[in-house]
Amino acid sequence: METILRAPAKLTMNLRVIGRRDDGMHLIESEMVSISLYDEIVVNTSNSSRTNELMVKDVLELVESGFVFDSIPLGQENLVFQAMRLCDVNWSVVINKRIPPGAGLGGGSSDAAAILRFGANEVNTFDLASLGADVPFCYQVTRAQVSGIGEHIEQLPPKTQNFVLFLIPLVIPTKAVYAAFDLLASKQTRNESSQRNHLEEAALMVCPELLDYRSLIAGKINKLPNLAGSGSTYFSEGTLESLGLGSSESGILKIEHESLRVFAIDVHEVSVTELTPRN
Repeated sequence: METILRAPAKLTMNLRVIGRRDDGMHLIESEMVSISLYDEIVVNTSNSSRTNELMVKDVLELVESGFVFDSIPLGQENLVFQAMRLCDVNWSVVINKRIPPGAGLGGGSSDAAAILRFGANEVNTFDLASLGADVPFCYQVTRAQVSGIGEHIEQLPPKTQNFVLFLIPLVIPTKAVYAAFDLLASKQTRNESSQRNHLEEAALMVCPELLDYRSLIAGKINKLPNLAGSGSTYFSEGTLESLGLGSSESGILKIEHESLRVFAIDVHEVSVTELTPRN
């Protein structure tokens, strides 16, 4: 039997890095919200194989615009595989992927969290954090204040906000951004007082091309957008129309300038009640 799950993207509204543990993991304080850019996960629980199976489909054809999907592991290192192992199941899974990898939107973590919500009778915070720092938040599907390395979740009242995501065809490794953050901090060159996101300067250091995209977006909406997590996605509160970008029946617009391509997508805050599995 097939069941269809929704895995919403995670939007990091703001982020402060406040320290680092002895094992090198960084401690953060951040407000996060689940939004309506979904990966759709088709689960076949009648899989006759004794092993889990996984396929990923680029349903928005983002690869044609320069997005890289080759970085998504399809074996045991994939978080969905690890989530199925925690659930002690053997399923065949197809991910209709809309959340680009390396975009700072927690796509892989949300996919794993969707599998856990569907397949696990009991999940504790330790198990969630063992999969990845974003999994505890993605499992909750909420607006929350997040701290520690991501495992401490304090739910906040919903605000039903609208946002425009600006998807950029760049993969920015999170580990590289945190390493650059540490380097900037050690040189005392980081200007944290003016940043909603402590990682933005480090992301620009890792990927200078990101600045060209930020300038393109700022020119279109007449203000600086905000970086989501470690990047590469930027966002701004509002809608395509309210930001002066026009309208689209699909809720998606493509912004192009010379060699730069950006997908602007209307999204809204979601709650777990919108994620009821369907057959």
